[in-house]
Amino acid sequence: MRTAWAFPFFYAVHCQSRGGCRVRVLFTVICSVLVAALWAQPAGAGPPVRIGGNVIIGVPVGEFSDNVDHIGSGLSGYVTLGIPGVPFHVGGSGGYMTLGRETIGEIQIGPYVADIVTQNNVIVGHLLLRAQKKGSGFRPFMDALVGFERIYTTTQIRGGFNFPNIDLDRGDWAVSYGVGSGVEFEVYRSTGREAEGGTDYGISIDLGARYLIGGRADYVDIDSMILIDDQIRFRSDSSRTDMVTVHIGVSFLF
Repeated sequence: MRTAWAFPFFYAVHCQSRGGCRVRVLFTVICSVLVAALWAQPAGAGPPVRIGGNVIIGVPVGEFSDNVDHIGSGLSGYVTLGIPGVPFHVGGSGGYMTLGRETIGEIQIGPYVADIVTQNNVIVGHLLLRAQKKGSGFRPFMDALVGFERIYTTTQIRGGFNFPNIDLDRGDWAVSYGVGSGVEFEVYRSTGREAEGGTDYGISIDLGARYLIGGRADYVDIDSMILIDDQIRFRSDSSRTDMVTVHIGVSFLF
């Protein structure tokens, strides 16, 4: 038992760079707490499960904001397992947002007149460790996250009758990790199940924000489109992809 716990922490502290070390330590801690959550369940009892969904707003910061001046919007969700006896929950979260959309109409491409729609998109997925006080009513929380992000651009060319509609996709992957905080306001809670040895269930409103540190990625400047010999060209940018995201939604406790 001690050997199994010692190995991941030994691995976490032997890393080659500060950035890589932070990611490995955070990943190891979340995985270790997830194992502890599953190991700590009493026989015959399931862990308290929380499922949530949010509307999110994403704002590029740092050098990412120098190249991308659009505010993103989208949806996210998460699932966590509670650990009996301690105020920790572990699980995973994911989300999608649109980070800017540009439409240019009536562009001459050869003998055709076409509309060009370009959109930057971001997909994120994280392991999630949440510290949150138990009980009903008002529940603040703090999050630690580590995972990945994919930034990709879609370009749609629509020219109407007899014009071959064209979709061009390009994208890049990067590591993503960060912290967050927020609060839940419970609006409904069942009664009686806990007294019978079960887990009460409830519905809460979630409010929160996260600071996500993104690795370096290549992406398209959607405002830089030009035509060269009837070929669509965009300027490519490369930078770290840090973002601040704001969340509002609802969660269900089972």
